[in-house]
Amino acid sequence: MLKKLYFIIFLVWSSIIHSQEILNNQSVIDMIELGFEEQVVIDKIESTNTNFDTSIEALKSLKKSGVSPSLLSFLIKVSKKKPSVNLEKEKRALPPKPNDTEFYWEDGRGELVKVSFMLYIHRDFTIDESELAGFTNQIMLRAQMELKVPSSFTPNSLLVRRRNKTDKYLTTNDKTEYVMQLGRSGTNAYGGVVDGFTIIGISPKLIILEKSEKDIVNEASAKNFTFKKVYYDGNSVRLKGEVSIQKDRLFLTFNGLDWPLISIKDREIISDNHWKVESNSIGFSVTLEYNENETKFKNDGGVLKIISMGSEQVIPLIKSN
Repeated sequence: MLKKLYFIIFLVWSSIIHSQEILNNQSVIDMIELGFEEQVVIDKIESTNTNFDTSIEALKSLKKSGVSPSLLSFLIKVSKKKPSVNLEKEKRALPPKPNDTEFYWEDGRGELVKVSFMLYIHRDFTIDESELAGFTNQIMLRAQMELKVPSSFTPNSLLVRRRNKTDKYLTTNDKTEYVMQLGRSGTNAYGGVVDGFTIIGISPKLIILEKSEKDIVNEASAKNFTFKKVYYDGNSVRLKGEVSIQKDRLFLTFNGLDWPLISIKDREIISDNHWKVESNSIGFSVTLEYNENETKFKNDGGVLKIISMGSEQVIPLIKSN
């Protein structure tokens, strides 16, 4: 259950505003193994960028992993309709800039592919463009050399985030505060598809972002909370984070990682200090409901409820100065 909760959170982190997430074969396998219904998987595919491998070997691997014949047929049809990003020759292979949500890079065969990019260090900071370029070149080279068949290297997502405790087992340098994580795919010596990721520890110089007058006013009037646990479909999970509810937007942080900003401008007022809103601003449909009057969990900040992809997360909030 905890694994499924972290997968939901990862999908949200990876979705970025305007749906820059790229689903691949492993994404489908993960969703099937985590118990998502077939229609939920189809809905996710239809609302997200995709990069599926529908070769015979890849389809055999998907079938062995429990993907149904009807879903396999759907993947083939989606791949046939989707124009290849390799045809966009007017693009150039360049490292991302801090504000980018995607960039282009060369795969192992020298062809251009689109890579989604996510910078999650803190909403008040950014990093130097030249440092980001250096880290990008470093991780791309390392990831390609890790494959048994380097020419099959295909990058699909790049994430800069705070380090988690488990990252010390995945990086040679466990002293850094941040890591860069590259999602990539390739083939092994037997021609089978390999989806995975490469992580390196990084120590970027943080640059404080300038705030507009509107940002300052919003932050001054914000209601700020912390939380120590999340009830996922009724089951309690220890998970620390922060929530900031401003006039027309909401910020949510899980274990030091920020969700993309969520707009609550069009929220429906249910009663005093109780509202609900449906949002697509993070790439797929999410329903949020905040009730400051709820005291069921013996906390003083009310409850934030998040419903996404058929699952419900209830977060008891604690007021923060």
